[in-house]
Amino acid sequence: MWVPAEVKDPILLHAPTRKSVGYFGAVRLRDGKLLTKREEKVFDAETFWQFLKLLRQVSSRSGRRVAVISDNAKYHHALLHREWRQQLEPRFALHFLPHKRNKIITRKIGSFIGAGAQ
Repeated sequence: MWVPAEVKDPILLHAPTRKSVGYFGAVRLRDGKLLTKREEKVFDAETFWQFLKLLRQVSSRSGRRVAVISDNAKYHHALLHREWRQQLEPRFALHFLPHKRNKIITRKIGSFIGAGAQ
């Protein structure tokens, strides 16, 4: 964006029809590689499942176990993809942050990581 030098505080106007931009995203901690998928409609169980399938496809190339840590949005717990997730455990597991935000990693995730180090 070009702004004349005399304008000290530029204001960027945007189309009022655009309220937000939504992305699903995952970061591989080993090297910081980022996987994103733009969601143009709504975040729900179906779109989250599509992202999980994409993440599984991309991550399966390494042959390593994958631990996905997610917040507690309702669509993350959906029955729609629960059976699929259970079939892939423990190679591809979805874990949830605790309801109390002051704890970052639960005992379950800690034990999963500890088991992977053996």
